[in-house]
Amino acid sequence: MSAALPLLLFVEDDLPFVRLVVQALADVYALESVTSLRQALTRLREARYYAGILLDVNLPDSRGLSTLLAVLRHARGIPLLVLTGEDSTVMEYAADYIILAKPDINWTTFPAQVQAFLTAYAASRGQDD
Repeated sequence: MSAALPLLLFVEDDLPFVRLVVQALADVYALESVTSLRQALTRLREARYYAGILLDVNLPDSRGLSTLLAVLRHARGIPLLVLTGEDSTVMEYAADYIILAKPDINWTTFPAQVQAFLTAYAASRGQDD
């Protein structure tokens, strides 16, 4: 029996993009996908363990910086990778997360980028992978 894959919370309302990300990360991560900020905050309040959060900051029920700040308030130190196509206002808050522009994603290297970020985040906090 193989070990379970680390679980990521994926907050994204663009379903074709969700399919691309799920396919790209299928060998290294399990993804729990939600399509709104409300759903994401519910999952985070349920105290599930997530190895990381992939977040689109422009959602049906919240946009831009307000989305990011709401997730940060509930993330309890979970590494946050912002995937966005347009909102640069979140850049000033980029201390504990990285921002990856959707149009710039290289699907060949994307899984390694996610793994490298999560590994570096854990190392900076003195945590194991």
